[in-house]
Amino acid sequence: IIDTNVLALTTEELVQRTNDIFLEAKNYDERILTAFGQSTSFYGGNAVVNSEGIAGATRTTAFVLITSATAAEGQKRKNSFDFTVTRTIPENEHLGANCAEKAIKLLASKPLGYTGILPSLWDQITMSNFWQIALVYSINGRNIVEKSSYFMDKLGDKIGVPFLNIVDDGQLPEGLDT
Repeated sequence: IIDTNVLALTTEELVQRTNDIFLEAKNYDERILTAFGQSTSFYGGNAVVNSEGIAGATRTTAFVLITSATAAEGQKRKNSFDFTVTRTIPENEHLGANCAEKAIKLLASKPLGYTGILPSLWDQITMSNFWQIALVYSINGRNIVEKSSYFMDKLGDKIGVPFLNIVDDGQLPEGLDT
């Protein structure tokens, strides 16, 4: 997927988008101590050749917005992080304000006062980081070819809990690096 709008972006427009998300976060609340914004546009191509005789190439565009914020109240400091990654230029999603709001909400967090095995609910950012660290490197094609993956001889075996399904679909047109 090639978005000509991404190709036409100027340095000034990227700086403006970065400044917008930074200011949204910084000006959200007086308790926001620090804020960060980053925008990046990509144009490139990917080529794949494998040991099964498959060879192909494609071109792509991508746009990334990243923000983080630190909120402070008394001695408490809480951080938040948010991002969006698309193949086109995203609409203003108020990423900076959303990130700052998360940091402010975290200021109300407090210890439970006990420990134990408890159910938890994870947002997609936290969960994606967990999977990236815990799983992705084990299923990386290079690690399989080099026989350094834990999953090397597990094809067809059940390796997780029955209610978890993970599908690796490299055919998604809107997916990055597919």
